[in-house]
Amino acid sequence: MKPIYQTSAQLKTKARMQLTGKYGGAILLLVILDAISLGASTVLAMFVPAASSLATYIIRLAVTFIVSTFIQVLQVGVVLYFLKIACGQIPTLQDLFYGFKNNLEKHLIVSLIMTGISLVYQLSSEIPLEMYLSTLDIKYLLAGLPIMLVVMVIYIYVSLLFGQVYYLLLDFPNYTVKQVFSRSMQIMKGNMWRLLHLEFSFLPLILLSFLTCGIGLLWLMPYMHMASTNFYLDLMNPAKPGANVDLQA
Repeated sequence: MKPIYQTSAQLKTKARMQLTGKYGGAILLLVILDAISLGASTVLAMFVPAASSLATYIIRLAVTFIVSTFIQVLQVGVVLYFLKIACGQIPTLQDLFYGFKNNLEKHLIVSLIMTGISLVYQLSSEIPLEMYLSTLDIKYLLAGLPIMLVVMVIYIYVSLLFGQVYYLLLDFPNYTVKQVFSRSMQIMKGNMWRLLHLEFSFLPLILLSFLTCGIGLLWLMPYMHMASTNFYLDLMNPAKPGANVDLQA
């Protein structure tokens, strides 16, 4: 018999309840993360040469990739913070740097893989655009469009497939990198549509947030992280068939 999973509406309702009185800390955590990312981007822009040739483009790309990988390690801490809220523990801002303090080598490898996946998607649109801007030949855009669409579909699929790796890193610290990715693929089998539905259900709120010049995202991003955390916990411990489960949204 199939397990009983919570609906997107149920996961989001639980997320709102869990964040009651905790929005301030969650917002501050994500603002610090954004500030670190912005600071790194600013430093890169100041000290890494602009892409005026193929060589400088490759150098800039390599440095950006390395820096992005280290910043990606912070996602381990973000996941830990919201897991603590979901499990009734007390999170702290120091959780953000958990990935650097524990199993750094493993966290770096996982982050390197996830950053690489994002980089391939980024390059699929960036390269045709750069070629067009340097030559003003429309054929580069026309040729790049179908490639970009194909890569986008693959990127979404792979992102959903590996969407639980950071949770698994924390839940199973003894897992190897290969086991983490294999386990994510295993538990996401048959559940990718559920995660995609959950993520797309936030689209109206994202659009509304832009009407507030992005200020609404301060509250929306913790809400999204909390719902994603509940999705993982529900995925790992669904209700058993025949259990008394409240299915009301």
